[in-house]
Amino acid sequence: MRLPLCCCLAAAAAAALAGCRPSSPPVESPAAPVTPEEQAAQEQRYEELAARLAPEGAEALSRLSTSPDPGHGAVYYQGRVPNTGSTAYLRLVQLGSGGARAVRLVLRYEGSDWLDVVECSLVINGQKVGAFRPQKVRAERTGDGVVELLDADADTLRPVLTALLESDSSEILLRGTKGEAVIRLDGAQLSEMRKVMAAYLHLQGGAP
Repeated sequence: MRLPLCCCLAAAAAAALAGCRPSSPPVESPAAPVTPEEQAAQEQRYEELAARLAPEGAEALSRLSTSPDPGHGAVYYQGRVPNTGSTAYLRLVQLGSGGARAVRLVLRYEGSDWLDVVECSLVINGQKVGAFRPQKVRAERTGDGVVELLDADADTLRPVLTALLESDSSEILLRGTKGEAVIRLDGAQLSEMRKVMAAYLHLQGGAP
């Protein structure tokens, strides 16, 4: 199910996320070589996290904000997100009434100059625990700086997503062709992410 979901939703979700076409084509997350045993352990850890979150899904869904997008036939759900500054959050995408669903990991960089982000690394307690290449959604100048908006299909990032949602605080290092920046996530922001994931699992019928 994961591959069709990614293929069907990636382009529409990213374009509608910014209200425009993506500035670059999707880039698949790099698949780090892992042994079958490591892969099984990663999946088990994800499933254990999902089992903990799923029972909270109905209540979590009721607390999320919604943004309908008739042009793309989609509805977006997300938790509380800061209006300014660099941040990251999860967004639940649903196409049509009861249609296919996906969770996007959204990254927003705000700064004085461009980064041209090409890779992101998740850092917890000073240790890098995973990396991925996001899709570029939008880049624009603001009154006194720039904004780069990126996202990735969270279902293709299960080891990263699991580590992120299990953490009490974390950092996402943005590496670009023109510089680097760090997004710092505290407990409150991660709690909002867990609500979105719980809601997604609820709509999918529970934990895998």
